[in-house]
Amino acid sequence: MRIILVTCLLVCSSLVSVNAQNTNAEWQQLKKDVDALFKKKQPATGKGGTSAEEKAANKDETVKSGGATADNHVGDLAPGAKSVEADVLLPFNAGAAIIRKGTATALIDATGNFIIPFTNGLSINAGKNAGLFIVADAGVQRVINAKGANLSAGLTGLSWQFTDDGKLAYAWKSAQQTIYIDANGQKYTTRDGSSEFQEGLARMSTGGVYGYKKLKDEWAVKPQYTVANPFSGGVAWVGKADNFGQLKFSLIDTKGNEIIPFSYSIQPTDFLGGLSRVTAKNSAEFAEAYIDRKNKMVVKRTLQDIVKDGSFSYAGSGFYFGTRSMSPPHLVMDSTGRQVTALEFMQNYGVRLEASDKSLALTRPDNVPNKDAGFFYYTRFFKESGKPSYKGRFNIKTKQSLEGPFADFSLLDFDPVSRLSYAKISMGSQNGRTVYREGYMNEAGLFVIVKAEASAW
Repeated sequence: MRIILVTCLLVCSSLVSVNAQNTNAEWQQLKKDVDALFKKKQPATGKGGTSAEEKAANKDETVKSGGATADNHVGDLAPGAKSVEADVLLPFNAGAAIIRKGTATALIDATGNFIIPFTNGLSINAGKNAGLFIVADAGVQRVINAKGANLSAGLTGLSWQFTDDGKLAYAWKSAQQTIYIDANGQKYTTRDGSSEFQEGLARMSTGGVYGYKKLKDEWAVKPQYTVANPFSGGVAWVGKADNFGQLKFSLIDTKGNEIIPFSYSIQPTDFLGGLSRVTAKNSAEFAEAYIDRKNKMVVKRTLQDIVKDGSFSYAGSGFYFGTRSMSPPHLVMDSTGRQVTALEFMQNYGVRLEASDKSLALTRPDNVPNKDAGFFYYTRFFKESGKPSYKGRFNIKTKQSLEGPFADFSLLDFDPVSRLSYAKISMGSQNGRTVYREGYMNEAGLFVIVKAEASAW
């Protein structure tokens, strides 16, 4: 990545304020002025980096990252980039982002314009990638969508909160009445309130047994189970006692049809990426296995396998990562049970270990908020002493990668609506301090919204 550090802070003049934009001519002239200060460009690192031989052969080489041009490097400003004065930037959520400055909070859209302007004492909380926001102003709450429309108009004096999956906002209107609102503004009223709505169904009990209710306050699956788990991917594990009083688990669909009969004594895990982990009660052959929805075992693991290779966790997009204790993932398994090393997995998607690298490490799945966004994340460690590690991500569909000296937790929250990620990247050092650029980055690795430089005073 090209590091541009100009003591006169020329980068500030490449920004436009929230209320103004540079013309294309001004932008092109600025690029020429800045480039003239440097005899050599430092290449951006795209698909896994550039080899030492390639760098030696062409000092001006630029590896494209998601459409970046030879004049645009990872961490550069996109033409027409906007600056926002804020202390805190939160990730985009279905096209809107919460930002804070001092005691004031605002909501902006993907162009950097205000949906809700900065307001002192305002509180805004977001659902989980659902485009729902709960706004509290002077003790009064309302529910809005990502465009700022008031979805709870006429429902005053209520205390709103999100369901467990973050896709609905709900409030108790009375002891016997609960109101739910989705991001489209559709309202539902039920007699029995629950925060456990997943995929439009909530686990509820009556008479000591569980069933599942719809938002329309109708039973989708009548109460009959001793144990019921939330739906995941259209299926759920449920349990009830057999004729001998032993608890057995079955997999059902949203209509209550049995997909897998009551057979497992130990509760399996939710189906994620097409697989569920089942644990053997008594088996000399294996300790755990991964099954598909046809109840076929695609992988069997012994205790020795578990001790040697650790546990598998769902990483998103149909892949599982194998990790030992707190170490980075070292194995990757797909939905067919095929396993490869983490390094092989990254190389298959264009991220290569170079001669100058010490190692490459995949990011643990538990650090990624939205696992099914289509990206995987990694860190590149260099042999050179004192050189900061690079962090990156790659798209499993396009095999395009993007990396640079990003700070921790950059790029992890990709919003599929705005196509933006929060990012913070090192631009070098000045007076012994690391200089960062922070804002919202597009898939090409360019900042389209950037945090304005803080006052020195």
